[in-house]
Amino acid sequence: FSLTVQDSYNGCKTTGTQTVIDRTQPPVLANPVATAILDCGGSQTNLLFVLTSTTTGGVRYFVNRFPLGASFSPANATMYDINPILSGTSSSLISVSKPGQYVYIVSNTLTGCTAQGTVNVSSGGLTADFDPSKLTGYAPLTVDFNNISTSSLGSASITSVWSFGNGETQTTMSNIPTSTTFTAPGTYTVLLLTSKGSCIDKAYKIIRVDIPSKLEVPNVFTPNGDGSNDIFFLKTANLTEVTALIFDRWGNKVYDVTSSTGNIAWDGKNLQGKDCSAGVYFYIIKASGKDDKDYNSKGNVSLFR
Repeated sequence: FSLTVQDSYNGCKTTGTQTVIDRTQPPVLANPVATAILDCGGSQTNLLFVLTSTTTGGVRYFVNRFPLGASFSPANATMYDINPILSGTSSSLISVSKPGQYVYIVSNTLTGCTAQGTVNVSSGGLTADFDPSKLTGYAPLTVDFNNISTSSLGSASITSVWSFGNGETQTTMSNIPTSTTFTAPGTYTVLLLTSKGSCIDKAYKIIRVDIPSKLEVPNVFTPNGDGSNDIFFLKTANLTEVTALIFDRWGNKVYDVTSSTGNIAWDGKNLQGKDCSAGVYFYIIKASGKDDKDYNSKGNVSLFR
């Protein structure tokens, strides 16, 4: 506002100005309806009040509605003053102890203008989860487990109890990786049980362990029909293909077979179906395992009648 004064005697003038502040506007909240999470096992969470405009004078925050039994820090956040605009606390960060709805009033202590806001505090959750380095393999199988369990506000302070299904258990804190070895073939259920405060969750995954490939070749057999050791039989496991060639001492082929299952059994007869004479025979065996191992074996077997 400008004011001009004129001397009526000599006509001299002077002008002055005065700024009048508009103190009728209430504080403006950045988020009048906000949310917060009370994490699993947490004793408190923060209500953060943010103003979008610069306020002339002091500001106080007064929580006037809240869940029964909730505690506050600072404690005077709910303290009512005889002068309403001085109620509460000057801190814009208030910690509370319970989930629920919190209604607060922001006061400008100079103008008396107020604004109201709400913060809805929800209970946090816990999710158990892990990543195994392998889901299948051959014994002995070592598997690494990456613990990716998390709560609503992060992975800190999570207690994890592992049961690997092979008789081994382990307890770790937070997201610490672990591992175990499955020495025998079978199907194993790996269970992860997590806890944080009052929150509990579990996760499980199946690990399948197969028999490793194997090839064992006997060095003697007696095809004499007595029912004992009558067959030159290969002891195999998890082979995808086996080729066996057997020759007599003069280099004549007496046996030639390829099997996709590993079942190789020579009854001591030649390719024409006649009994081979007693003696030493030479074999060449090639095999491939399902675990990508190759077996090449050369040797001799004694045939007795």
